[in-house]
Amino acid sequence: MVATWNAALAMLDKMRHRKAELEQKVEALAAQHRLVQASAIESGKLIDGSRLSEADQLLNQIETRLAVAQRVLAHEQDIFAVSTADELVDEEQLLTELDDYFGDNNSVENRTSVAGLSENVD
Repeated sequence: MVATWNAALAMLDKMRHRKAELEQKVEALAAQHRLVQASAIESGKLIDGSRLSEADQLLNQIETRLAVAQRVLAHEQDIFAVSTADELVDEEQLLTELDDYFGDNNSVENRTSVAGLSENVD
């Protein structure tokens, strides 16, 4: 169980790292695209529209992949989220509920004597 948990956390960490890399690439491509557009405007020359169109398509593909990676990461974070509220159980309350369910009328006396016996055995 611990190995699986550690493997899942390692995978989650890799995905976060990959997401950060993709975000940086998108930023770099967007900046490069803006520079090309600015250069075209400053020089007054027409740049082949197909090259700009390819750059736009590439940016759109990268943004789509990044959005998918973010959704996957968010989904995996939900899967591996651990609720500590469920783990906190009052022992006395649980034993009382079990005694009530199974109909044990001497529940407190039996628990006390069993607890005393288990302590004496050790």
